[in-house]
Amino acid sequence: MRSIHELRRACLVCGLMAACGFPKPSDIGSDAASNVDVDARPGAPDAMPGSVNWFRDPAIAKEQGISAVAADGNGGYYIAGVYGSAGFMLGSTTLPTPAQGDSFLARVSAGGDVIWVQPLYGPGNVSIHDLIVDTTGSPVVLGAYATDGSAQGPMVVGTSTIQLTSLNIGTGALFVAQFSPQGEARWAVKIWGAMNYFLHDQQVQTPQRMAAGPDGSIQLLVRDPSYVMTGPSQGTENDVPGLDSSNLVLIELTNDGGYAGSYDVACQGTDAQVTALAATNASVNQMTYIAGHCDGAIDLPPNNPRGIDVTPNANGDFLLQVIRTSPGVYTPNGQTGLSVVALAIDPSGDVYDSRVGNPMTIERRNATSFEPTWKVTPTHATGTSSALALSLDGRGNLVTGDSCTGSISLDPSSADGDLTCRGVVFAAYGATDGAFRWAKTYKLNITTSTGRWGDSFAMRTGAGGSILFGAIANGDIEFDAGLMTTNSADLAYGLLAP
Repeated sequence: MRSIHELRRACLVCGLMAACGFPKPSDIGSDAASNVDVDARPGAPDAMPGSVNWFRDPAIAKEQGISAVAADGNGGYYIAGVYGSAGFMLGSTTLPTPAQGDSFLARVSAGGDVIWVQPLYGPGNVSIHDLIVDTTGSPVVLGAYATDGSAQGPMVVGTSTIQLTSLNIGTGALFVAQFSPQGEARWAVKIWGAMNYFLHDQQVQTPQRMAAGPDGSIQLLVRDPSYVMTGPSQGTENDVPGLDSSNLVLIELTNDGGYAGSYDVACQGTDAQVTALAATNASVNQMTYIAGHCDGAIDLPPNNPRGIDVTPNANGDFLLQVIRTSPGVYTPNGQTGLSVVALAIDPSGDVYDSRVGNPMTIERRNATSFEPTWKVTPTHATGTSSALALSLDGRGNLVTGDSCTGSISLDPSSADGDLTCRGVVFAAYGATDGAFRWAKTYKLNITTSTGRWGDSFAMRTGAGGSILFGAIANGDIEFDAGLMTTNSADLAYGLLAP
């Protein structure tokens, strides 16, 4: 995974916060105290695009954060993340004391209130890599679990009786779990193989990715899987065929957790990495985009009627488009060498990508020709960057979220997009033409080392184009309305106006 900037800014004093009608840092720590509607105070202007509707920071001693978010399709949201201390509470639920670091999935209302929360825990670490809502409206999480080097035991999925089988000491595996919209754990699948998905010091390897496919199917982009174990008690073992070392594999699961098939992107080098995955939901000619890294040549399966050869760029990075011809069967349709960091996709199959650099690149690529239809190149005063998250807001905009510091120009054609970044910046561009729409920056220091957590920043758009974000924050968090918290290594999530 590419690193992100460590960002620091000075904090706002307590007296100014009190004058603005907000709680002092010492008052912020409970779920209720942190739920501040910043546009509801007397005399507040109408909400501007990107302004904060509400924000939550459930404070605890250490190691907690949001690593994935998704809209629930009914005006609310799902959040998934990790915690590493006893007594961690979301809403009115106190989660089990973690052995090292455990995870959770929660559903929150449009106003940020916790509706339900389910733990995912075991004898070692449990992390969340990705979160989607499938076409049936059910939340699905992809993550990894491992022993702690001295203890063995199963991983427990929610408050149900679903358990994933124990691992050998010092090893790790992937898991996929589906929940109902009401929070009931329905099934879980274990995936393991040549790669230990946790290193020996319990740090997460490069996060794997997931997308919602057609007819409730679930697509996973993972490195080096050898087996997918499914069935009510994970008793049915499905071999993933044709594997060599350092492979990237697209695995398709049915909506009940069954194994539908796989597509092998065989890296002939020694270093293959998952970067991003995006897919449409169309039942006919469904398109999936695979972004990854390979330090050698890439072999695709024999089912390649167009003779597509994947050619990574000088950095070993590539973007591949495949078409699903039937459940679990895919055909390559286009490729290019790009250092992609994030992807978004529209129903037509056109894909939006962000690429690392200074200037960084954000572009829309046509599904048929695989050529760019527009491109923008925001520039930073120092260093390189890329939009860490992309999401289409349903209002004709592509919304981006990025970590940054110093001056930044989001619209090279005018001064409208020039600002001094305070830690994170959210921006919007026209989905059809790339025209700059708006930008907002906030003081939010994203933790630079993902460690056992997985991703440190997540963003998705939801109902009416509202923007849900979550992060593993480090230090003070401050918005221009005056709300601030002063906790370290914190779980933080909020909603921005469209």
